[in-house]
Amino acid sequence: MSQTTAGSAVAATSRISFLFHRIGEVSSDRGETALKSREHTTSASITSWTSIKEKVLDLNDPTAFPAFGKSGGVESSREAAADEKLALGTGFMEYRYQELVGGMAAGLVQDALLHPLDVLRARLDTGVSSATARSAANPATALWCEAQSVAAVDGMRGLYRGYTLCLAASAPANALYFGSFKASQRALGDTSVPAAGRDFIAGLSAECVASLLWTPLDVLKQRMQVGPTDLGTLGATRDACRVGVVGLWRGYFAGLAVWGPFSASYFAMYEGLRRAMGSGDGATEASARQSIPAGLGAGAAAALLTQPLDCAKTRIQVGAVPRNLGLLSVMRRVYVQEGAESLWRGGAARTLWLTPGCAITITVFEAVERLLR
Repeated sequence: MSQTTAGSAVAATSRISFLFHRIGEVSSDRGETALKSREHTTSASITSWTSIKEKVLDLNDPTAFPAFGKSGGVESSREAAADEKLALGTGFMEYRYQELVGGMAAGLVQDALLHPLDVLRARLDTGVSSATARSAANPATALWCEAQSVAAVDGMRGLYRGYTLCLAASAPANALYFGSFKASQRALGDTSVPAAGRDFIAGLSAECVASLLWTPLDVLKQRMQVGPTDLGTLGATRDACRVGVVGLWRGYFAGLAVWGPFSASYFAMYEGLRRAMGSGDGATEASARQSIPAGLGAGAAAALLTQPLDCAKTRIQVGAVPRNLGLLSVMRRVYVQEGAESLWRGGAARTLWLTPGCAITITVFEAVERLLR
């Protein structure tokens, strides 16, 4: 009995020992498998992280930051992030603050330098210029005679009539003008419209939007430029609003008939000249060496092409003709009563005002917009 019990105990002990031995082997195998699995996972993680790190470090890889646009890179990332956070409006027209600020700066610089030429243009267009200027043989002589006449009567102050109003209104109007042009360019960028057609349409749409601010400014400014020396902003506003507040927008469509073709042809020619000089239609920056000659050439051509229209528009806005006359009717009336030379009398002043003005504004706009990017 005792021997049987002892044998059973030995057998049980052997079985238990064998069982623990097998458990140890299984645990060892599982440990090795787990270790290999962990090593494999770690290796895969390192490989994956290395790939991510290389992609992050390769900032010129366009797939590294797909949300930042097609070009990739540090600059594209910064620009796209700024555009996303600081763009105004959505959908078809999107305004960016850099372009609005650049437009404001461009308008202020232009008005400070070239306002006297605008005064002389308005006086020559409306026929309130001196007798010497009216009898001048060509636009350049008329401009010089009128400048002498204004300076002799009112001094330098006479050449800056309406300038205070420009400081208040021209900056936001120019911001809207340049911002609308760039927004329209972006909206048309994915269409099949050719580059020249896109720039033409963008310039026209920019004028349509900005003229909502520019028309009241022109109405008041030009009344002050051609009126009595003591006529201020309030007096000009009262005169314009005799037919109601709508009087401030008198000549809006006449203005579009002048400035719409001007802006459309100007931007089409400007961008075309930039492309010819190797900066444009995809280039993000234009140097002053490119902006200035392109702005001068495009501004001079557009100013000359639209001078007769501007003569008629100015007479409408200052109330020098009956209210029921349209732009073409005024042009016909001036041609019949005063001759063709009257339609072109302000051409020299307009060209000298707009040609450097276009070069200055586009150069300042692009410099400021580039600085803020």
